[in-house]
Amino acid sequence: MTMATPKLIDLHCHLDLYPDHEALIAECDRGKVATLAVTTTPKAWRRNVELASRSAHVRVALGLHPQVVADRKSEIALWEQLLPEATYVGEVGLDAGPRFYRSFDDQKAVFERVLRASAEAGGKILTIHSVRAVGPVLDHLERHLPPDRGRVVLHWFTGSKSEARRAAAFGCYFSINAQMLIKPRHREIVAGLPLDRLLTETDGPFTQADGRPARPSDVALMLPDLARLRGVTTETLQRTLVENLRSLVTPTIVGVRPSTGRGGDGRISQIEVEGIAAALGDTVIGLSGSEIGHILSTLKMADPDPTATKRHRLLATFAADQNRRQKRTGILEFIRRAMAPARWLGKRDGYEPLRLRLNETLAFMGLEVDAAGTLATATAAATISEAEKRARNLKADLLRRNVHPDVLAFCRPEWLAENYFHAVLEAVKSVGDKLRTRTGLTDDGATLVNRALGGDTPMLAINPRRTKSEQDEQRGFANLVIGTFGMFRNPTAHEARIRWDMSLEDAEDLLSLVSLIHRRLDAAVMPPRA
Repeated sequence: MTMATPKLIDLHCHLDLYPDHEALIAECDRGKVATLAVTTTPKAWRRNVELASRSAHVRVALGLHPQVVADRKSEIALWEQLLPEATYVGEVGLDAGPRFYRSFDDQKAVFERVLRASAEAGGKILTIHSVRAVGPVLDHLERHLPPDRGRVVLHWFTGSKSEARRAAAFGCYFSINAQMLIKPRHREIVAGLPLDRLLTETDGPFTQADGRPARPSDVALMLPDLARLRGVTTETLQRTLVENLRSLVTPTIVGVRPSTGRGGDGRISQIEVEGIAAALGDTVIGLSGSEIGHILSTLKMADPDPTATKRHRLLATFAADQNRRQKRTGILEFIRRAMAPARWLGKRDGYEPLRLRLNETLAFMGLEVDAAGTLATATAAATISEAEKRARNLKADLLRRNVHPDVLAFCRPEWLAENYFHAVLEAVKSVGDKLRTRTGLTDDGATLVNRALGGDTPMLAINPRRTKSEQDEQRGFANLVIGTFGMFRNPTAHEARIRWDMSLEDAEDLLSLVSLIHRRLDAAVMPPRA
């Protein structure tokens, strides 16, 4: 939302349906509640924007609610006219409930136009209604809104587990309200959603808190229950939600398609920028936060979110810089400064793994950081079609195995250009990320696992540990995670294993193992500690 750092998040609230609309905006600012004010018709948008124009924490979404399409479908033309002025879109979507099913064909036509226009514009963030229509909503998203052309939040998601996996694989976020934590079936769905895709909402005034319409600050009331359900502390959950919001709203590259091995228009696509930022911001082999700040200051590049994680900080910076300049020169100059050999004196062991990882993305752009540290032209990679084929085949096989959504996220072409090794490596690293997110630790490798899962009172327990068998299972699980890490990297030296001619079968088996680890960690609880 490019706003002051919030304490709470209400990503879906109908502020204009409260009698004290203006006072509620002021209340959001006082309480530091990042609030997305959704609208039901485009005619309501300008007034909402006017009232929120000076708010540090309230942003407004341009909507055309599926429940009003029967009477207001003609307003899609006004919606399209206003879209260039909006960053956020909502409430939009489909509703196949009995009251609104009669207009379902009209809803689909309007929703298609919304998605096509959003994809053409690029960089929009959509909050989507999907009552009894999750499948059709996902069908429309997959047809009309490529993941690099917009970001999606599924509001009040009540689909099935398989639909949740499909949505997560597409890249969707999920906004959770207190009503979703009442029924056991819905709690089970929420418990299985990727933790790094969760956000909170009220959907006020259509939900209740203490016998009155819920207000944005009431999201605080649900956090302890949601934290228990996810096996984390309330404080860890709050930090995670803020970081998830940062991920959602980090600026994206607009109007650039991925390279195809034939050059391009002199700009870098979103997926390529993500690869560059992930390499340079890697927690093990990447730059430090102070190094990033120094280079940005030297280059006089804007630093939109200096408190974000290194990867998100670089994403925001690179996207904003290229969108402003309409060329990639700022990003390339950052890479030159970052990879200058003089910067790595005394740290040569970390230089080569970073150079190789960075080159995996640069290769598709016809560039490379050579052994002397110079950013030079190179023969553009011609393997993108093969990489995409690998990604599709691997993802299809893993879906049949019902693997964890956090693992599906690594079936991406830029990690499969050579073989399957780097996708598996990134998936293994995500286990460490989850352990750090759930525990608040900052360690890596065996040290991280032993502190999180080891000892008489582990920070995360996969079972009650009452019997010797259960205690042995806990120790065995910790050893399994350590062994999985050890296959791919040497945490002491902070070196990743760079080469492994991995087959599809090996990749599927290893990713299934990582999926098992993710599921056990999701179900793990934090025992009381003395």
